[in-house]
Amino acid sequence: MVKVAEVPVADKKATVDGEQITVDGQTLKAIVLSHSTGVEEDQVGVRIEAGVVEGRWYVTNLGLSVG
Repeated sequence: MVKVAEVPVADKKATVDGEQITVDGQTLKAIVLSHSTGVEEDQVGVRIEAGVVEGRWYVTNLGLSVG
């Protein structure tokens, strides 16, 4: 199950950090880290931008930073 924390919405857009999204009880950031080698937790960032398109929420941008 995927859960997303409540975040502020402005102009039908929202930004969610990878620690605010859980998949089967694990944060999205933790999942990315578990499949990464040679990086520490503070070196990885996950950011999702979502927006309303025709009345439904969609991911409109996915940001991943390492280093």
